[in-house]
Amino acid sequence: MFYWSSASAQIDPGDVAAGADVELTANFSNTFELVDVELFDINDNPISGWTLEDLTTNTIVFDENGRTSAIIAAPPLGPAVPEPSSWVLLAIGLTAAWSRARRAK
Repeated sequence: MFYWSSASAQIDPGDVAAGADVELTANFSNTFELVDVELFDINDNPISGWTLEDLTTNTIVFDENGRTSAIIAAPPLGPAVPEPSSWVLLAIGLTAAWSRARRAK
C-alpha cells in the first residue's frame, strides 16, 4: 500500500523579513506516520535552519536533516463498540430463537 500526503503553506514575499522566524501550524494527527518533511521557498530552493515541534510534547520532531526523535505510537482508541447493525442482527437472531423455542412447546 502506498500512502502519500502533502501540505503546503505560502507566505507572500515581503510579508516576512529575510532571516525572520516564522511559525506555521499543521495538524497531522490523522496521518499514519509522518516520515519526511521538506521545505522550499517560492523559487523551489530548499529552506535550511528550520525545526518542526510537536506541540503536545514540546519536543523537536524534525529539522532540515530529517526526523530527530522516535515515532511515538498513538494512544489506544478504547474498546470497540458494536455498530447498530450488529445489534439489529443479534436482536433478530434472539427473537427467531425465542420464537422457535416457544413453538416447540
